[in-house]
Parts: sequence; C-alpha cells; structure tokens
Amino acid sequence: MYVPLYSKYIAMIYYTTPYNLEKNIGAYYNDFMRLLPAEAWACFIDGDARFTTNNFGHQLQDIINANPICNLFTAVTNRVGTKYQCVQGMWDVNDANLHRKKGLELQQFYKTSCIDITNMPPLSGVLILLKKSMWTACGGFLENKMLGIDNSIHYRVRDKGGCILLMKGVYIEHYYRGGDSANKQHLL
Repeated sequence: MYVPLYSKYIAMIYYTTPYNLEKNIGAYYNDFMRLLPAEAWACFIDGDARFTTNNFGHQLQDIINANPICNLFTAVTNRVGTKYQCVQGMWDVNDANLHRKKGLELQQFYKTSCIDITNMPPLSGVLILLKKSMWTACGGFLENKMLGIDNSIHYRVRDKGGCILLMKGVYIEHYYRGGDSANKQHLL
C-alpha cells in the first residue's frame, strides 16, 4: 500500500482536462496557467485519459517534494506515441480493472521514483505537470495547433535549463484513439 509522505511542502496543484472549441489546445493551457498563483503547479490530463489510483494527488505531492529541482513531469501510460512512456503489455488492454490493478502495482513499486527524460525525445502530453514559474520562463505554450504542444513545451523547458522527469509510479489509462494510431478523428 502506498503511504503518503508529503510532510515537507504542500504544493498548490490545480487539475484540469483541457478542451478548446477551435482545437487550439495551447491557448487553453496558457489561459489556465494565467489563472494560477505564482508558485502553483498545473496538472493537465487528456480528456480520454484517467488516473488509475485514488490517491494520485498525494503521490504527485510526494513526487514534487522528492524532486524539488524539477519543473515538468509526465507519467507512464498504456498508449502514446512516445515509447519510453508506454508500460509493456498494456497497449491492447481495454479492461479498466486491469488498468487499475497495473496502476496500483506501479504506484506501490515505484512510489516517487522518476527517470530524467530532459534530453530524450519529447514527451507525449497525456499528463503534463508543470510549475507556473517555468511556464512563465518559457514564454508559455505554443498556440494555434492541436498537435505538438507537448513536444514544444518539452523543448522549451529543456532550452531554459529545466528538468523533465517521467514519474514511473503514476500510471494513466489512455484511450488514445482506441489503440489505432492512424485514427485522426479527434483532429476533425
């Protein structure tokens, strides 16, 4: 069982599921970030994704405390284009109970463990946990596009000397086009 350790510092983490009628997801991200206090964190999770553990907020708090130099986090998942984020054997799983079981297993095993992905290929943004001060330093998210916003923020944070970590114990179930990478329906 995962036992929270968040005794050091309580970060203000604001959670949202982005949506923009003009398919300008970067504009939504920027509008949301402007609403937050200076030292807050924003946690963006895709509309076709979900946390698989009930106490994810406690775990995110512990991960922020365990990695105070980090400015941007992402999570592992079953389906995204970035292979280092994919949990082996979960791509074709459509049973929510199995995803929940996998999430609990990874949370208990990895707890707050992270891998530095700063200099790796850019993250897939199924989950983006970003500190507002880094967002400000980067000049915000790229706008006027639907895809590539996650890649762009990865490069912007890296270019500003920021740290980007993959949270090994935070597993997100992601519908991701039903597993069909060629399906572009969400772009219509």
